[in-house]
Amino acid sequence: MIGAVAHQADPAPPDFPTQADINGPSETPLPGTEIFWPVLGVFLTFLGLVGVTAYVLLRRRRMRRGAEIPRRRWVVAPALVVLFGFAFFLITRPPAYVTPEFPAIPQVLPDEAFYYQDISDLPVHADSPDMISSLGPLPLNPAAGSTVRNGSVLGRPFNLSDATTPLSSVDMYYKDGPYPGPYPITNPAYVQSAPSFKVDNNYIAVDFGTNQMWELGNARKNFGTWNAASGALWDLTSLEYPRGRVTGSGFPILPGLFTYEEVAGGSVDHVVSAGMPGTREGEFVWPARATDGTSTDPKAPPMGSWFRLKVETDLSDLGPQASVVAEALKKHGMVLADTGGALGVDGTPDRRWDDADLATLRTLTIEDFEVVDSSGLMVSPNSMSAAGQGP
Repeated sequence: MIGAVAHQADPAPPDFPTQADINGPSETPLPGTEIFWPVLGVFLTFLGLVGVTAYVLLRRRRMRRGAEIPRRRWVVAPALVVLFGFAFFLITRPPAYVTPEFPAIPQVLPDEAFYYQDISDLPVHADSPDMISSLGPLPLNPAAGSTVRNGSVLGRPFNLSDATTPLSSVDMYYKDGPYPGPYPITNPAYVQSAPSFKVDNNYIAVDFGTNQMWELGNARKNFGTWNAASGALWDLTSLEYPRGRVTGSGFPILPGLFTYEEVAGGSVDHVVSAGMPGTREGEFVWPARATDGTSTDPKAPPMGSWFRLKVETDLSDLGPQASVVAEALKKHGMVLADTGGALGVDGTPDRRWDDADLATLRTLTIEDFEVVDSSGLMVSPNSMSAAGQGP
């Protein structure tokens, strides 16, 4: 449960963004029992309507046959269930969801991190043709958006914590690996795949004043207690991997997200994290430190594979926002960070996105990319530090 004491650190200086700088609703839905109760209300309403409908149909059938008409009291119980279920839904339904607008944030990691390397001149990996062909003609999807589609807004939001943010203990499904906590939980707390919370439910909190970042995977709040499958605490001054991970690759989430503010400013100056199906089972390459791959195809790309949009790729069919993202994929590339159901590049949700513009990224396919040989950048297999030139 949420404690009364905040994490011990000085508040972020005024030049760092705070949670108040996120232009969003003061209340947001949370995954867990908060969205279970209104669903229960809908179910009870439906169940009661089934009972009422059955009574009406039975009554009409018996009237036509001249048989004994069922007593009206038989319909009282299902009618009461309808009224109770609908009232319960109205009382427990969460507030209407409004996609937030996220502020510009500082560079998350030191310059030496692989995220900020220019890979324009890296050689093509010898197995690039096989890895690309193993994936088939996958279109590139933007995992960022402004509006609710199929119950969720695309993108991974972040939260800005400070010394005033209450700490919460979190019950972890996996007991051995994750950082045990506690975790600063902001109010409101923006969690991935709102408002229906169908996918991943990542929660990210970053304190730029103390250079710390917390991540939770599959976060839920059930009966007042936070639960998660996994979690991690990152020291943003270090390029060593910490205890715990949330992504399949072990990468931190926030440094690989493209944001609206970056795109509006005309450039995304870092690697973009990508998810795709067909990731090789049991193998990973630097900069990844783990994998959740499931493909037994020996030609499938391992986790951590680094893809570069070919320099000759025609971007004339892309919208202005999509073009900025595509240019980043030419200069910095996308790194395979998670196994997913489609080929997608990760961004933040933001109601200022032009979804139709971002959708033009789908005119690109995996065949427009090549896998680069990044082995020359590795300093250590246990570090995100790269032996190249940073920004």
